[in-house]
Amino acid sequence: MKFISLLSFLLFATTSTISYSQGYLNPYNGFAKGDTIFAFSDNIPMFSGPNTMSKLATEIRLNQLMTIVSEREQDFSIDYNPNEFLHVVYKGKKGFVQRKHLAAKQLVHASSRTIMLFQFALNSDHRYDLQYREYVQNELVQSTFLPLYGFSCDVKLEDPHGLDSVTALLVVDHFAEACGENGGNDYYAWNPLELSLMASLFDVGDGGVYYLTERLIFPNDPGGIADKVIFESEEENVYDEETEWISTLHTRRVYQWVYGNVYPAFKKTFEEEVEE
Repeated sequence: MKFISLLSFLLFATTSTISYSQGYLNPYNGFAKGDTIFAFSDNIPMFSGPNTMSKLATEIRLNQLMTIVSEREQDFSIDYNPNEFLHVVYKGKKGFVQRKHLAAKQLVHASSRTIMLFQFALNSDHRYDLQYREYVQNELVQSTFLPLYGFSCDVKLEDPHGLDSVTALLVVDHFAEACGENGGNDYYAWNPLELSLMASLFDVGDGGVYYLTERLIFPNDPGGIADKVIFESEEENVYDEETEWISTLHTRRVYQWVYGNVYPAFKKTFEEEVEE
């Protein structure tokens, strides 16, 4: 996990839609009274009751702010229901909106006046992706899907860490729900109207028996090199704890940073590179 500097915080005014206690987003998250959420779509209907047959109270424009009126507990026992109605207040008026119309998170890049909205979406494999929409002056300029390892994650903007030809780094932080599951970070190079995957990194642990951790070192990071992106990983297997029979593998590779991309294309193993 990287800490955003005060300068980065001021440059990238970031607003989270919901104050989740666990610090991660997931499609089953509950809502506390007073939580704030944003409209993921434009002209979303707000009804007087929790069904589409109720009277239409108003329509809510894209990225407008609503506040949760009635608390809803987190529930992992039911599948994600995008048609679920939530009780909200909007501009002093109470009503009900469907969850599919609400953003899981909002990020704002202040200097370019870009708004980024994220929402969970089931893919063809019945797993969750993050749907990403990018708006400038309420006009949709980019839309794509960001894959998830599981269903818990966070998204954040970081400064470029000394990389040229890129405005910011969009980081998807995957949360491993259990030992042995994949966690880690996906790094996307972001410019207005342009988003490209730089690297996918894993962070996996299994009860002191095994772990794999991977990281990128950027030019402005301690140990960084100008115009370079360094990949490092450490993998450890514990074969016998009593006799401390432990195997640790360290991997390092230095990539060139050329016109907003790593070169050669990001590969974590020599076998992957040879196959190319």
